[in-house]
Amino acid sequence: MEFLDLETTRLREAERRLRLLGDCAQGKYSYDRLCDRAHATHTSVRVLKGWRQAYQSKGLEGLKPEGWGELGDKSRGKMMERYGQLGEVADAEIISPDQIDLIAQRNGWRYKQAEQWLRRYRVGGMWALAPENNPDTLRRTKNARRPLATLNEAELNQVYRRRDILGDLADKPNVSDREINERAKEKGVSPRTFWTYLMDYRQSGLAGLAPRRRSDEGKHHIISDRMEQIIVGIRLSKPDLRVRAVYEAACEKAQLLGEPEPTEWQVRDICDTLPEPVKLLADGRESEFRSKYRITHRMQFNGARIIYQFDHTPVDVLVKDLRAPRYRTASGEIRPWLTLGIDSSSRLIMAARFGYDRPDRFTVAAGIRDSLLVSDLKPYGGIPDEIWVDNGKELLSHHVEQLTQGLGIMLQPCKPHAPQIRGIGERFFGTSNTRLWSTLPGYVDSNVSKRNPRAKAELTLAELVTQFWGFVDTYHHEVHSEIGQTPLDYWTEHCFAEPVDPRQLDLLLKELKYRKVSKEGIPYEGRTYWHTALADLVGQHVLIRVEPSYAPPDEIQVFREDGAQAWVCTASATDSAMGVSVTRQQVVSAQIEQREHAREIIRQARGVLQDAERGTQITENGDSATVSTSVPQPTAPASPSEATPPARPKERKPDLLDRLAGLDE
Repeated sequence: MEFLDLETTRLREAERRLRLLGDCAQGKYSYDRLCDRAHATHTSVRVLKGWRQAYQSKGLEGLKPEGWGELGDKSRGKMMERYGQLGEVADAEIISPDQIDLIAQRNGWRYKQAEQWLRRYRVGGMWALAPENNPDTLRRTKNARRPLATLNEAELNQVYRRRDILGDLADKPNVSDREINERAKEKGVSPRTFWTYLMDYRQSGLAGLAPRRRSDEGKHHIISDRMEQIIVGIRLSKPDLRVRAVYEAACEKAQLLGEPEPTEWQVRDICDTLPEPVKLLADGRESEFRSKYRITHRMQFNGARIIYQFDHTPVDVLVKDLRAPRYRTASGEIRPWLTLGIDSSSRLIMAARFGYDRPDRFTVAAGIRDSLLVSDLKPYGGIPDEIWVDNGKELLSHHVEQLTQGLGIMLQPCKPHAPQIRGIGERFFGTSNTRLWSTLPGYVDSNVSKRNPRAKAELTLAELVTQFWGFVDTYHHEVHSEIGQTPLDYWTEHCFAEPVDPRQLDLLLKELKYRKVSKEGIPYEGRTYWHTALADLVGQHVLIRVEPSYAPPDEIQVFREDGAQAWVCTASATDSAMGVSVTRQQVVSAQIEQREHAREIIRQARGVLQDAERGTQITENGDSATVSTSVPQPTAPASPSEATPPARPKERKPDLLDRLAGLDE
């Protein structure tokens, strides 16, 4: 074959695909005919079905391959060489096993090898013969990667296990087969599996090691996307249409369009997946939509190297234990825990987390997240060079280890029983104990022999936290004896840490939880969380991640279950400072956007149905029906006399203003 320009080659490929479709390109859909044609042409049913749908939708233009780009001289030469090895059999319409055997003998190949190269050309065309354009590899890499924040605990553990299998070879630029085989044998996996993990990690990082889901998960495998839209259009075109009526109308449309008929179960499933607010609006149930789904808001009518050190310690103050009775201590008092992150250079407190229980991996991970984030209330933070932690297992969890590695942060575990290595953090613990905790009611010494037995808890944990951050604000504005400046001034003049995308840190929040979006927001732990972006999700289930806290947090992160763009918004509690500041105009705007989004879905669905009806004009000829895809043109009147005369405007009686105008004249 002569190599022509790219557009001509794409046109020839479209014509080749049409020849392979044969009689299956037109007429009524038949799975059996498609199977026979796939076997005869040495392709696959899935490929022929896709070509058929593309041809019926866009004609020959739909069969032109997408994604074909210019090839280098080396790839082009290899492509033509392989095409020559396939010979005249490559473009034959029908292929027999004897012809494949002839290709194998001529090139010294095994029968299976000849069969694979021939199928690769038959399915992908000329471009599939280039070394970098293997259709199987390209199809595999098209699977969307899910963000790590949307993975559940079991899936995350699988990611960590696969990363552990790769070990040091993951970041090695060149890896030999011997190293692969030895590492695979050591970890109990096959070399092929190891290569798969390695290529996925190099291409997409940790997200590449996530368990794969089927690319067609949640889709229907027999009917086309156009037919699905037609079913949706039928359901949304008439109020309260029963599933059986939608099914019968869809089958009628499918016959006229030459599409495979859907089953009643498929029609029911498609109708059930429609958002309830959309169906209510389509059915004209305005009052029910407003009552159940229109988003609303409960208005409140009242007023050098950057190194972070992390550690935790019990606070030497008794507080009231306000947990549920089954978790509460017998005395009703407890010493809370403090997890602290401090910058070694400036002595700024980067993060502080309080809790009733001993900190776990989620507490530490949330503290690290707080230290990296920068906001208006905390204008310092960012990605440090190192993070020093204790050897506790909660401080060296997979959450912390894997994410810090991905951000280029060196996680430095310090020697056990050597607090002097983290002396800056220990020093602040002593300062806060001397200047703050000892001044508060309920103070108890960490030394049991020196503890006052009459000390009683008077503060709640929330009140203790308020006292702590007030002290920290004073501490940040005081000149530090060792740096000769205030911590804030020192950070501004001498420190710079690269900011981080908050979405990269969602993995450091607690594990995913499912919640249903009500019209007032997302309920969680006795509070309701709201954001304008939730308007289109009323009645649907979402995933949320929250910060570990002794009380329900003021904000939660909301995610969809689907792929890329999974993050939706940061929803605020309606009784928080951010929730109280929501205005009536914001609520009204969210209601308008919600309704417009639903209306747009209805307009698109009805448009698809109307296009399908215009393209299926039926002309009755005896017992047979002919399908015409031509669009009827409007006919002009035969003569001017036949045109409908314009209507005469009605005469208007003069009013008072006309009479006054007449008097002026």
